[in-house]
This record gives sequence, C-alpha cells and structure tokens, in this order.
Amino acid sequence: MLGFTLSKLNLLLLAIAASATVAYFMVIYIDASEAQAAQQLAQKLAQDAASLVNSSTYCDYLEFSLPRSFSVGGKEFYYKLKISGLEAQSETSNPKNYLIFSVIRKREGRESIAATSSVVASAEINVFRFGDETTLEPELVGLEEGAILDPQEIPRQNIVMLVKEIIDGAPYIYAIPCSSDSDASSCPANKSSAAVLLDRPEGFNC
Repeated sequence: MLGFTLSKLNLLLLAIAASATVAYFMVIYIDASEAQAAQQLAQKLAQDAASLVNSSTYCDYLEFSLPRSFSVGGKEFYYKLKISGLEAQSETSNPKNYLIFSVIRKREGRESIAATSSVVASAEINVFRFGDETTLEPELVGLEEGAILDPQEIPRQNIVMLVKEIIDGAPYIYAIPCSSDSDASSCPANKSSAAVLLDRPEGFNC
C-alpha cells in the first residue's frame, strides 16, 4: 500500500515538473516572439526612414501606420513606440545624428524596451510629440526625451509622419505624430502645425 502511494506521489511530482517545464519554455517562446515582432517593427521604421533620408529629393515625406497590437502565442502583445534622437559629438562639418525608434513592451502594468533600431543622418533632427492628448496637437520636444505614441489610446496615436527637407543646402528631418481617428488631428493638419512651431507659417515645401 505504501509503495502504491509513493508511486502515485512520484507520478504527481513528475506531472507537476513537466507542467512547470512546459510553462517555462512557453514563457521563453512568447518573450522571444514578442521581441522578434518588436524588432521587425523598429527595423521597418528605420529602413523607411533611411530611404527617405537618402532620397535625392529636396522635400519629401512618408506616413507609417502602426499596428494596434501584435498577436503572439495566441495573446495580444501591446506596446508603445518611442521616437527620439541623438546628436553625435563631432568636430567635422558633417556630423552624423541618429533618429531612434524604440518599441516599448506593455505587460502587467510594467514597461520595458523590447527592441530598438536607428538610422544615421547627416541632418538636423526635430521630433514632435502630442502636446494635448485630446486634440493631438503636436509640440516640439527635446531629442533625447523624444515622443511616445500609444496605438491603444483613444484617440489612437498610430501614425508616424517623417518629413525630409533641404534648406539652403542643409538637410532637416522632422518626426511628427498623428492619428487615423477621423475626429482627431490628421497628418496634414499636424504637419502644418509643426511648421508653424518652427516659425514656418507658410508650411514645409512638400
């Protein structure tokens, strides 16, 4: 009888250990899948930005729509996107600056950076953020502080607009957030507001 009981206890412990092992590897799989999805988004943004920066046009822009979430392991992966910049310290007349895209994982009330990608630009970089979460009017922000977009917010903060402009031979990059919600500020309106904040009431050249 004692041997039978011990046998059942061993089987129970084995089942518990197996379940814990499966759960452990499932967590690792989900973490890796979330990191991969985040990296793909960050890299796509950096690649599109690099195409814009390296284009031969004197003025051009693009709009990048952000997915509301990612589906990973049968669950929704929610995130925020941070757009920031870094001014490289250089004594040359053609310094390299960095436009940085960071995907921030949102999980159980905690946030952590899941992926980062950047593009190098010989340009002055200006980053705007939403100054008012209701009207989504843009405001200029410091490069390192950057702007954070949350695609789950209402109104949705789910479009990144990048504008490239060359003025008197000098290149400029502007990162402007906007929304797809019809009752929020559209990208053209936010682009015009950003130009006004830069003392360009006539707007950008494109």
